[in-house]
Amino acid sequence: MSITTVANMLNKIADEQKYSFRFIQHYRAHKNKKKPQTYNPFGAKTIFESDGYAYHTGGRHEIQYNIGHEKLNNGEGFRYGLAFSLEKGRSLVDPITQFQTRIRLFNEFVRLNSGYFRNILMWYCDENHVKHELNHVAEIPNSLLKINNFIFIGQVFDKPTNQISQSDVKIILKFFDYLLKLYQFVEPIKGNNVCKNKIARLCWNTNGWIKPSGRDGKSRSESHESDYGFGYEEWLFDLDKTIDGYHYGFLEPINKFISKYVGNRYNFLLYTINSLDSQKYWVGKINNVEVIDIFKASQITQTYLNNGWVDEMKSQLETARLNSSSMDRWMSAGELFNIRFKVKDIEKIYSIPFPITTNDPRISSYRYNLLDINTHAELPDEDSDNFFDINTGNDGNTPYSKAIIKKTFHVDIELEQKHNEMSNKFLKYLKDNYPNDIVKRECKSFGARRIDIVRKTPDGNIFYEIKTYTNPLISLRNALGQIFEYAFYPNHRKAIKLVIVTNMHADNNFKKYIEHLNTIVNTPIEYIHFDLENNTVVT
Repeated sequence: MSITTVANMLNKIADEQKYSFRFIQHYRAHKNKKKPQTYNPFGAKTIFESDGYAYHTGGRHEIQYNIGHEKLNNGEGFRYGLAFSLEKGRSLVDPITQFQTRIRLFNEFVRLNSGYFRNILMWYCDENHVKHELNHVAEIPNSLLKINNFIFIGQVFDKPTNQISQSDVKIILKFFDYLLKLYQFVEPIKGNNVCKNKIARLCWNTNGWIKPSGRDGKSRSESHESDYGFGYEEWLFDLDKTIDGYHYGFLEPINKFISKYVGNRYNFLLYTINSLDSQKYWVGKINNVEVIDIFKASQITQTYLNNGWVDEMKSQLETARLNSSSMDRWMSAGELFNIRFKVKDIEKIYSIPFPITTNDPRISSYRYNLLDINTHAELPDEDSDNFFDINTGNDGNTPYSKAIIKKTFHVDIELEQKHNEMSNKFLKYLKDNYPNDIVKRECKSFGARRIDIVRKTPDGNIFYEIKTYTNPLISLRNALGQIFEYAFYPNHRKAIKLVIVTNMHADNNFKKYIEHLNTIVNTPIEYIHFDLENNTVVT
C-alpha cells in the first residue's frame, strides 16, 4: 500500500463515518476566509509519494496533520500525528516567523493540558535529517526553532506503509479526532473572541426546554424531529446538568453547518414555532455561547453516560411516548452536543414564550438556519405598562380554546439538583458573611413544611426561599405563596424579611415588580441572584 492509497482511505472513511477530521478543510476555509482547492483533508498537491509522506491540504503554513514512512531501530514504521515543518521553500520563505506564534500557542496548550499527551510520542529531525527522540511531549524551546527542523507529535505503527490496513486507518482517524482540540488551539479563527449576534430556531417544547414534551407542535417537514417526535434542543435549559461551570446543549442550526461555526462564540436570540397553529414565539436570549468541536462533544457525552444522565434522557423520551433509539447513533457520531454556555450568560428566558409580530424584520426565514441580525439584538419586554386590555377577553360567545398557550406551556419545572447545589453553597455564603447570626436550613414550619434557610439576627428571623426555575418571575410566583405561609400562617408574623434566592439574572421589569411589592406588603421582600460559579451575590 502506498502513501497515496493510505491518504485516500483516510479521506474516504473520514467522510463516510463522520469522523470530525473531515471538518479540517471547512474549518480552515472559515479561518482563512477563502475556499480551499479541495475539501478532502489530503489533496493531490500535499501527497508526496516519492518522499513517503503527506500532510493535510493547506498544512504547509500551519501545524499540519502528517503521515509518512518512519525509520525505526528494528526496521520500517508508519507515523501519524501533527507536525511543525520549518522547511524553507518558495511558498514559505520565512518559516521561523510563520511558526513563532503557533509554537507559542502549542507551548501554552502543553502547560494547560499536561494529561492530554499521555502515551503520545514527540521527536524532531534536524536540517541533516538526524532524528532526536524526546522522552515525552514537552514545550518546544527556542533552540529548536531552526530552518528545516521537523518537529513531530504523534504515534507510530511498527509496520511499513504497505502493511497499513483499513482498521489501522480507523485508528489513525480516531487519533486525528483526538488531536483536533490541539489543532484548533494552535490555529484559532481570527476574531473568534468577538461574539456575533445570531437568531436560532428551537423545536417546539411545552416543558420549558428542560425535558421532552412529545409530538404536539413539532415540525411536520421531513426531519429527525418529525420522524422521532423530538429534537435534541429539548434539554437546552436542563441546567441541573453542568460540567466545570458549563451547560452543554444542542442547536439544530449549528448542527447543519458545524464546521463553519466551531470555535466561534455567539449571542443567540432563540425562537420557536408551534406547528399546530403556525404561531411563532420568542423563547429568550443567551450570550457568549461557544460552539464546541466533536472531540469535546464526545468527551461530554461520555460524562453524561457516566453520570447516568443519558439513561435519564432516554427515560424522559419513553415517558413522552417517544422512541429513544436514535440517541445511540447520535452519541456514536459525537453529535449529541454542539454548544456550551454558562448559566450567568442567560440574559432572558420568557416565563411564557412571547408571540413574534408578523412584520418582525429579523425573522427572514423559518428554516433551521442561523440568521444574521442586521437591526437590534434585543427582545421585547413581556410586561409593559399597557399590558392589560379587557377588550382582549372572551365574553363567552366564543368557544373556549384549550390551545391557549398559557394553558399548554408547562413552565413550572424546577431544577432539583440545582436546588440542592444552591442550598449548600448559599448556606455556606450566609455563614461566612454573617458569623454572629444563627443560620440553619430545613427549619420546621407548620405541619410537615420546611423553610429552606432561616437566619436568626438580633432583630428577628429572615426567611430564605430557594427556587431554581429558569425564569426569576416563575421562581417568585412559586415562592411567594410558600414563604407567606411560613411567615404569616395562620395569624402570626414570624419573619422580619422574606428573601427569594435564585441563580438567574433579573431584568428591569422584575426589579420594578419587587419594588412595587414592597409598597404593598409591610414585610420587606428581597430578591437575591446568587452566582453558583463564584459563590457570591450578584448586585
